[in-house]
Amino acid sequence: MTIGHLCYATYSYDSESRDPELYLQNHDSIRYWCKSLKSSGISNVTVVQRFHSDHEFEKEGIRFTFIKDGTEIHPTVWHTPSRFHARIRDLNSDIVHVNGGTVHLRKLRRTVGGDKPIVWQHHGGFPDSIWKNNFYEHLMTGVNAFFFSSNGIADAWKL
Repeated sequence: MTIGHLCYATYSYDSESRDPELYLQNHDSIRYWCKSLKSSGISNVTVVQRFHSDHEFEKEGIRFTFIKDGTEIHPTVWHTPSRFHARIRDLNSDIVHVNGGTVHLRKLRRTVGGDKPIVWQHHGGFPDSIWKNNFYEHLMTGVNAFFFSSNGIADAWKL
């Protein structure tokens, strides 16, 4: 599969940051990761980031879209970030890379459609109970691929 446009979507954000440029300085892994994606041959990378307010700009060849969606900083199951999901859908990218955001993966799948590949990046932790394990399994329906920030984290998920 050739990827012409990748959407990098992040659900959580820092409650203290009000300036999107400063936010990117403080969370430079977003910029570096997306720059690496571009240098690997992906021609168009768009970051869609939930935030306190709406902003859109381009920096270092990457499009940044900050979305105020009226939900909690760390959205719960009861607060769907609808504007955020709609923006991801409207980009019509070739693939969606989701950074975190476990509780809304099924809702994102319904919003973007069944043929859009979704890759989920996991940073840590493993369901520590049968209830959580079943919950995760339910939420992960529709995710096409997973990747982990370390081998140790990946090992915990191996069957």
